[in-house]
Amino acid sequence: MSIQRHFILFILSLLVITPSIAHQKPYVINFARDKYHAANKNWTIGQDEKGITYFGNDIGLLEFDGIEWKIYQMPNFSLIRSLAVESHSTIYVGALGELGRWDRNQAGKLQYTPFKNMLPPKSLENESFWRIWIDNDKVYFQSFSNIYVYDHHTIQQLTTPKGFLLLTKVRNEYWVQEMYGSLYQLANKQLKKIKGSEFLNGTLTRVILPYGKERYLIGTSTGEIYLYDRKNFIPWNNSLSKLLNGQELNCGIYCAKRNTYYLGTQLSGIYEVDIQGNVLNHFHAANSLQNNTILSLYEDQQNNIWVAMDRGLAYIRYTNKLSYYHTTEGISSAVYTATLWNDYLFIGTNQGVYFVHKEKTKDLEMFSSMKFLKRHAYALVFTLFLMGANVYSLLKVFVIPSAVSTVSANTTSSTTASSTASTSTGKVTKTDTTYKDDNMDIKITTGKTSDTTYYVADIQLSSADYLKTALAQNTYGTNITDTTSSIAQQNLSLIHI
Repeated sequence: MSIQRHFILFILSLLVITPSIAHQKPYVINFARDKYHAANKNWTIGQDEKGITYFGNDIGLLEFDGIEWKIYQMPNFSLIRSLAVESHSTIYVGALGELGRWDRNQAGKLQYTPFKNMLPPKSLENESFWRIWIDNDKVYFQSFSNIYVYDHHTIQQLTTPKGFLLLTKVRNEYWVQEMYGSLYQLANKQLKKIKGSEFLNGTLTRVILPYGKERYLIGTSTGEIYLYDRKNFIPWNNSLSKLLNGQELNCGIYCAKRNTYYLGTQLSGIYEVDIQGNVLNHFHAANSLQNNTILSLYEDQQNNIWVAMDRGLAYIRYTNKLSYYHTTEGISSAVYTATLWNDYLFIGTNQGVYFVHKEKTKDLEMFSSMKFLKRHAYALVFTLFLMGANVYSLLKVFVIPSAVSTVSANTTSSTTASSTASTSTGKVTKTDTTYKDDNMDIKITTGKTSDTTYYVADIQLSSADYLKTALAQNTYGTNITDTTSSIAQQNLSLIHI
């Protein structure tokens, strides 16, 4: 009996590699204003317990549930520079000359309640709120002039002659910088000066981040980063500080799952660094982002990173053990195949072949380092060779058995079927596109539809036993670490999909 099956092998244009997590290259999704239907500029980010994400936009409060975008405008049509999410039902916002709360009604829509009626008339004129923090029964709103403390009944003002440049929360502690001045800690509505922070006078402190269990990283706009151990301020990684110098450090977050820091700049995108300050990834307009001015960073519940920019939004998504490479420069043609050969990665496209040393695959900017084999006949031939080699490799793993006799071992089928399956392969003949023995005949042909090239394996078998798959005896869930060829051999299968 002869059995014939056709298997179409699709060539994916997504290049994936499996490096260590420290060098993992994530997938970056950009959202332009024509996607979320609001203004270009986004200032701040938050998320509720249901996974709904909120953004302070130039024309109001932007809401995203993963599918649909909604915009809620302020009564004075002001931009929203700061927000803090208490729950799905309550979001606090700070705007130009305005602070208040959005509450969700029974219909699921957000309605705004202003707080300015709790303050003297005109007290919020020319006030712009840059940060909001929720602390149990209190909410802190920070402007450059004052810190407003809301206790759900009244609002009190904290002020200094110099005003406030920064209010941030680290490990349930509130840190404050006077305008171009020293650092303070805020507790019980009182400001306590941090000894030794006077050296920051004249600087703009932009980030204060946890470091280990008890220490902190203090970063300024000019790129200097200091390690603070509650006694001393020590310069941290001078090489990183030199790199950030002139880039205008603007914001930063710590990602505990990856044990890395994300540092957003105004001029050069985002640097992801490890706990020693070594740069792991550099996200910018040339390789992944639509804009280099980073206004806010936020880690969501899935440990992915949201980015608010001067133009648009971005989402940095990590996929387990996969890396994604993309560029706005370099390769602009369709990618058909790729292979490693003699320490070089070769990528075959519809325009020819690109190549780069394998060490460069650790860089997000890998494509910008690639060299191009000119559009001569040999380049196109090499592309076809790469595709043919990859197809043969796939068939070697999924289709062509290294020893057909293993198919019959330990089977529970009938005596006749077992006898048929254990028959010797006899004489074997094979080329790059064919394989033939006494029981199996495989031929590979090439086809093309539109811009897609595909390959068809025409398989003729003497017995259905040779077509047994790995799924015939086992079921598989998530977190499979074994190779497909090993799974196929263990389950006496010809094919594992």
